[in-house]
Formats: sequence, structure tokens, C-alpha cells
Amino acid sequence: MMNRHHQLWPLLGAFGLATLSACTNGSHSNSEENLSIDSVSMTQSFIGGTQFLKPTSGIRGIFEDRAGNLWFTSPDWTCKYTPSDRDSASGGYTYFEQEWAGVVVGGFQEDADGRLIMQNANGFFSYDGNQFTPLTNRKYDAKDQWEMADGDLWFGVDKGVEFNEQEGQWGVYRFHDDEFNFLAFPDSAQGDRHNFYALTSEAMHGKDEMLWFGAFEAAFGFNGETFDFVGREKMGRADDPRDVGIRGYHMDSNGNLWMADNGVGVYVYDGKEVIHFTAIHNLRDEDTDGNSLHRAFSIAEDDAGNFWFGAVYSGIWRYEPSDDNPIGEGTFTNFDDAHGFPSQSVWTIYKTRGGELLFAAEDPGGVYRFNGESFERVF
Repeated sequence: MMNRHHQLWPLLGAFGLATLSACTNGSHSNSEENLSIDSVSMTQSFIGGTQFLKPTSGIRGIFEDRAGNLWFTSPDWTCKYTPSDRDSASGGYTYFEQEWAGVVVGGFQEDADGRLIMQNANGFFSYDGNQFTPLTNRKYDAKDQWEMADGDLWFGVDKGVEFNEQEGQWGVYRFHDDEFNFLAFPDSAQGDRHNFYALTSEAMHGKDEMLWFGAFEAAFGFNGETFDFVGREKMGRADDPRDVGIRGYHMDSNGNLWMADNGVGVYVYDGKEVIHFTAIHNLRDEDTDGNSLHRAFSIAEDDAGNFWFGAVYSGIWRYEPSDDNPIGEGTFTNFDDAHGFPSQSVWTIYKTRGGELLFAAEDPGGVYRFNGESFERVF
């Protein structure tokens, strides 16, 4: 992709987006000024002969690095799993635990050189193979200068629920040339709607070179020249008093954007219109006396083209689409404890480089996979 530079402000009127103004949400308590190596240091310990991950309330994130290691995050620890060591006496799990109060729920990405970068509520960190080191090289002097280039990494505000005073509004960090450059979202001021544009997913590439950012109540697309915006109006919820709580996003193999709302269900955006997927399949809470798909939390697509949904209190769903009408027609299967999956809540479904889907459960916390007939715990 070519390096593209774009001024944000002139486009706002063309796309029906309101003018940006500073929000009065207060500042994030963990701003970069009070970060230090001592205050964010992590210790590691090795657990020999452990088959499964240490007990936790739930696995919140999974990431596979280029070396084939799997990373798991929970409210209690961050863990690296090395596959080749799993059955050896030394064990294959390395745990990183904070020495200060708080959680180590984070997101991982790798840059072009294979450097692993983690983000959690305390900031950004790079991993050198042994420990995490804080990264504080942030810039705020070009919030409206949106541009993109190959190799960019994109991060949200520090996995928290407030932006800091230097950010001043919701937006993203573009990691480029070893710097985190803050870029403000259009239409970011929403009064007391506290989490409106807090990101809930990683950046995703879709149709027409569009890069998508998914937040609690809206998705933003940017292709280097223009913006697209999917919020309440396109979702048909402009007058809906209920909160929108989009927890999971997925870009499918055809470039359609899927959104998992924890309260209303699944939506699909094809670039022109938003389809309320849960409603057209009669799986809203009011449509069924049994399990419903109205509290969707995560979405993934397997190599066969089937869609998998993780939900709160209704387990795992598989949707096998029709060839003639892949969004509007298909077969659903709901998996629960009878199928080897004991949890009713699925925070994350992660697809590995080899195409395997891993399902992260809460209460009990663990990671499962589907063997074609039922689920089995693997971590």
C-alpha cells in the first residue's frame, strides 16, 4: 500500500460526521508520565509438567507469534506457551505476573522486524525474549494528520475506559518508525457516553483497502483518503435507548464486517448496508424460549467458511451458511456442556496460523478446540 497522507477536517462534512471537540472525560490515571521500568516490571516463573494453564477466572486474549509461541492473557497473568516444550520436564508455560496491583489483560502485535509489542491498561511494552520494557515515545502534535503505510501497527487508548489529557478525545495510536502517533477519531465527543469509542478489536483490513477500527458503539474505516462510519444510524438504532456494546469484530473472507453486540446480537456490514443478522434468523432474546444469540461477544470464520460465535450465557454457536444466500440462510448449531464445553461465556475465538480455532472460556477459564464432534480442552 502506498504511503498516504490525509487531512481529517475537510472530510467531516462530506461524510456527515460532526466536528471534533475535546471531551470532558478526565484523564487516564496511567499516563506515560508516571510510568517507569520499576513500576511496571514483571517477573516470570516456569511451571514444569503443567498440562493446562494456571487457574483463572477467564482467558481474555490469545495471540500466536511468528516463532509459533502462543500468548494468553487473563486478569491474573500473562502466559507464553512454547509448543515444542509442552511434554518436556521443563514445561512449556512461562508466566509473567505484575508486582503491583492491577491486571495484565493485554493485546499483542508484532512489527515488521518480529518485535513483540503488548498493550495493557498501563501502557505499551516491548518484549525482548525475557522481559517487558515500557515504550513511552508518544506524539500528540498531529492528531488530524491521518496517514497509513505498510508495516504500521495500530493501537487504541490504553485498554482503559478514559483518554488522557494529551489525547483529549477518542482515537488510535499509529506505531510507525518506533513512535506512537495519536490520531483523533472523527465525531469523538459524545458527552457522558463514556465508552463510546473505546476500541474493542484490533485493526482489520476490508474491501477497497479500507482499514477498520472497532469500538464499543461504532466502527471507523479509513482507506488513506476517505472515512466510513458504522454507528447507531446505519445499524437502525438511532432512537434505541439501550447501550450499544460491540465486543467483537470480524472481517470475513468476502470483506464483510461482522459485529458482535453484547445485548442485541450480530450485525453484518457489506459496505452499503447493515444487516441485523440475529434478527433475520429469529435468534433475538424475544424470538426464542431457549438459548439466543443476542449477547454475542466474539466471531471467527473457519477454513470451510463456517462462522463461529462466542456468546455470554449461551455458549458457542456455529453457522453453516447457504451457498445461495450466505448471510440470510444457513444452519445453526449451539454447543454447550453436553458437547464438552463447560463454560457459558466465550470472550475470544482465535484462529491460529495453521487454521485451528481456539475458544477462550470464562468460569472455568481454559482454552478449547473443536475436534469435529465435540470440544476438548487443550490449554
